[in-house]
Amino acid sequence: MVVARGGYDAVSAEKLAWRKLGQDFNLGTNNLPALAFSLKTAYYKNLAAYEIVTVHKRTPPPREILEDISARGGSLLTRTLENFRPHTNRESGQINGDEMEDSAGEEQKVQKEDGVDTEDGNGASPIRRALRVAPPQRVPFQPDLTPGRQVRHAAANTSPSQPTTVSTVNGLNLPLALANYEPRPPNPLTLRPVITPGNNPTLFRERARASREAQDGKQGILSTSNKGVILPGKGFIGPNVYVRALHALRSGIPEEQDYALHHLVRISHQHPDKFKFDIFPNLAEGLIAKILEIGSLFYQVNWRITHDESEFSRDLQCLNGLGGTPDIMRRIEAAGSVQTNFGLQTEDFCHRLANINQAGLVVRNMVMQEENAEYLAQIPIIKDLLTIVLHLPSVPIASELQQYALDIAEQLTRYFVLPPDDPLYKSLLAHLLGDDRGKIITVLRALTCMSMDREEPNRLNEVPVSTIERICDWTMLDDEELVMACLEFLHQFTAFVDNMEAMIDQIRWDGLLTQLTRLLLHGAKDVETKVLIEAPAEEPEVELDDQAIMELPQELTDELLKFEEPERTTHWLQALFQPDLGYEITQINLWTAYQSQFSKITQGTPMLQAQEFIKHITNVFQRTAAQITHPPEGGSRFVIKGLRCRQLPKDPQGRVYQRCLWRVGPDKECGVFAQEPSQMYEHVICAHYQGHRKEDGKWDLAEVPSRRYICQWGGCGRFGPEGTTSLFEAGMHLKMHLPRKAIIETIKPDGKGGSQDPLAGAEYRTHHWLMTATDELGNPTGLPMASVMVLKNIARSVAKLETLDGEVSWVEKLFLPIESRLWNVMGNNRALFGKMSEVIEIVCDRKPVRSG
Repeated sequence: MVVARGGYDAVSAEKLAWRKLGQDFNLGTNNLPALAFSLKTAYYKNLAAYEIVTVHKRTPPPREILEDISARGGSLLTRTLENFRPHTNRESGQINGDEMEDSAGEEQKVQKEDGVDTEDGNGASPIRRALRVAPPQRVPFQPDLTPGRQVRHAAANTSPSQPTTVSTVNGLNLPLALANYEPRPPNPLTLRPVITPGNNPTLFRERARASREAQDGKQGILSTSNKGVILPGKGFIGPNVYVRALHALRSGIPEEQDYALHHLVRISHQHPDKFKFDIFPNLAEGLIAKILEIGSLFYQVNWRITHDESEFSRDLQCLNGLGGTPDIMRRIEAAGSVQTNFGLQTEDFCHRLANINQAGLVVRNMVMQEENAEYLAQIPIIKDLLTIVLHLPSVPIASELQQYALDIAEQLTRYFVLPPDDPLYKSLLAHLLGDDRGKIITVLRALTCMSMDREEPNRLNEVPVSTIERICDWTMLDDEELVMACLEFLHQFTAFVDNMEAMIDQIRWDGLLTQLTRLLLHGAKDVETKVLIEAPAEEPEVELDDQAIMELPQELTDELLKFEEPERTTHWLQALFQPDLGYEITQINLWTAYQSQFSKITQGTPMLQAQEFIKHITNVFQRTAAQITHPPEGGSRFVIKGLRCRQLPKDPQGRVYQRCLWRVGPDKECGVFAQEPSQMYEHVICAHYQGHRKEDGKWDLAEVPSRRYICQWGGCGRFGPEGTTSLFEAGMHLKMHLPRKAIIETIKPDGKGGSQDPLAGAEYRTHHWLMTATDELGNPTGLPMASVMVLKNIARSVAKLETLDGEVSWVEKLFLPIESRLWNVMGNNRALFGKMSEVIEIVCDRKPVRSG
């Protein structure tokens, strides 16, 4: 770092430079000037001479004017015995008479480094500033604390022969007691504040109160102190909002219930995981009691929950809180309606209805948690509540609460056992006859969940025929959510044989099955895949000695001549070579081929030199390397490792040339190159078959008995020794040897391995498939999956029914009209292939086999 700043002389000449170096070395911040001078001294004593010799290439000054004296000053490069005068210190001379600096001199140097004094590079006299220099430290006077008269035993224990221990401090010989003396730290004074009414009014108020109570006690007056009583807003903040809302809800006070419902709605929506029924007892019962107040708004009844059997049997307005109310339908019918017009309502009516809706919303939000749903399902009165709400009049002001009740039922029906005569089951089926889309979807989901996740699922018995027909008709609608809910319900309904047996001859299943087959391809997308028909022939491995570098076709040579060097060499290398770590080519062969290709036709145009050419090869193919190998036969060989010749050249655009393999001799091929198959075809017809075109541009296909055509492409030998007289037949056979279209190399050379597509020139067959919706794991989902599951359940259930007239089975009657479409879907929809195969297997196994 010192050399980077110019050396010792440059750093010493710069103001505060050694302090900056000290900060860079993190020497600390306490007494930074002294640390900077210590750093300078260490460098001066140990590295100054080394710097002069190695960096400045000069002879350092003698030791007596360099290492043996202080680091004050600079100009080490010009310091000699003649021009340098050592600094003398007045105080050090008085003490020991040598030139060693004392602490005062060091302090003066520290003050100089701190900016008090500065020197120029030639050691001139410093420029004094108007700052005071700290005086040298003095040894304080310490009196002799030894008593003048010693006791007898103390004098006896003192050995006069032991020498007195002394210590040298700043050149002075002092006793060890004085040298190690440290003054005793002063004891801090303890100050106590004076208590006044201004700084402690509470204490004075307590004193005044105690004084009054003492005076009252003397006069016989009892004290009215609230000691031990927690006053409002004093010390205890009360229960949290959860407990406060619970007690406010159960208090029955309208204002408190408004507060409770407002906060419960927010809590159930924002923090449902922290608000659970089992943590806050009686919360569910309080909400249920609040919702039951709906009876007084629409009927002349005030529903009450009782646990007394005698009161329950005596009063029709009571609900059994122990085991539920079996005759809830009779009690609802016994309650008379308050009014028939629910249009304009009073403020009190709207306020009470809003509170009831909020209570229903709280329950709806809380049952979305599985723990709350399981807890609420164990309360018998919840089924009575849902039945009462679902039997409210079909008016708009009751729709919100009914929707909340259906959402609650969707989460709770999986825990219920609902026989066909259950009031809640009948209430849910009754809502399927309405026209409210939201209610219909929720009811279908609730009924679907009712028959799931149980060891003995609810069988969905006694569903009216009209309801099943409506559900089948809804599958025709362009409403994916509604259709999905219908298919899920039909999937559970058709899973039971007794349901199908009751409906088999009352519903027209052909329309439903036709629609299900349409839904098997809902949202299908066309997917194209390629299947390999014929792989390209593998290129034979060529040994190093047998590799022959081919010459470029003339048209490719003319195209490369348009480029300048080294771009022309780059295209030449990429046209004839490709990287391959298992091969190597000698450098002399590469250089000779390059010279023979361009030396004659590029006269006057500069070419790469040999060294530049070899280096350029490794730049074009990054994984190649120029190496010297030692073959077993001895000697050395200069090669390019990781490079081999291409079998067919290619142009800069990646189009691969085809080579004519027509045999023109025993071991000789034609070797003409062409890019397009049509060019090669015309070359063979004209050059080897001596064919020609007529004036209209068409081939002359007239047969000449004396002319015979034999295929010599790669030694094919087609048509035998006799050959054929038909040029048309010979030409059609020739097309079998030629590719259908020009080959384009899709994988460009990247220097990381083989640069040519391993399947270049291969033939593919294209297939088109249909893919419907799948999940992240690739499993089918959506409407197609639901449709195939309904078809599977229908086929499995009707296969167990008795055949019609003893001959035609229900499977054949229902699935024979759509069997061909099922096969078509299985063959084209790859997502449903496995599920469709199960359906077709059931259909084919259950069809009767007729003889004859």
